[in-house]
Amino acid sequence: MVPPFDGPIAAFFSTEHPDFPYNPRNSASFEFRRLCHHRKWKGEKYAAERTEAYEAFQDALAQQFNARYGTDADRVEPWQNLCRTLGLPIPEELKEAREAVFNTHVNLVDLTEAGGGRTFTLFETEQELSSYTLETGKIMSSRSASIGGVLKALLRHILHPPRKALARDQFGQYIREENVEKPQNGAKEEGKKKKKKRSRNKRKKAKKANLQSGGGGTETGEPSEVELLFGQLQIA
Repeated sequence: MVPPFDGPIAAFFSTEHPDFPYNPRNSASFEFRRLCHHRKWKGEKYAAERTEAYEAFQDALAQQFNARYGTDADRVEPWQNLCRTLGLPIPEELKEAREAVFNTHVNLVDLTEAGGGRTFTLFETEQELSSYTLETGKIMSSRSASIGGVLKALLRHILHPPRKALARDQFGQYIREENVEKPQNGAKEEGKKKKKKRSRNKRKKAKKANLQSGGGGTETGEPSEVELLFGQLQIA
């Protein structure tokens, strides 16, 4: 397990930006914002430099998570490691371990950095987690080339959390109550099917456009990851 003040995150700052006064006791996201101010990467003129650094930073976050918890989502050990850090009972079976973690709402950046005096909060709902993530800019990107199987499974749709407190199964899928509908015939039934299909297609497009971890797709007019990280937009 990687010590909380060592590993890929510390290496990112010390190797890529050795002249930056990195403080490992602060959140990595906070330190990245300080780095950008230190480099004076403001405005469109420095967008390329800022984006390149942000991608390397996100790779470091993912690598630190991988080194600490594991990457193989089909093995029980990574899920047990997560349960241990989260303070949950540690199940012996993969199914129970996955369900325990999937139904615990915690910011992934905080979870990656936990230890050495740094703590995390367990939220009651995904909506509360979403608000916290957007307010703090603590984003774990789904676009990182270093993302592992366990981390990928844990990413949430932070911009659009479910309105209801829904439980998840061992695969991270929401458990919804089946709606019992009366059978309908003819054109009315066909129209309803088409409406449902359009709704499904719309949701699929939204999933592609929006990062599971909290970033937004610029094509949708929503905030980008970098904007959220910098706290440029007030979203609750």
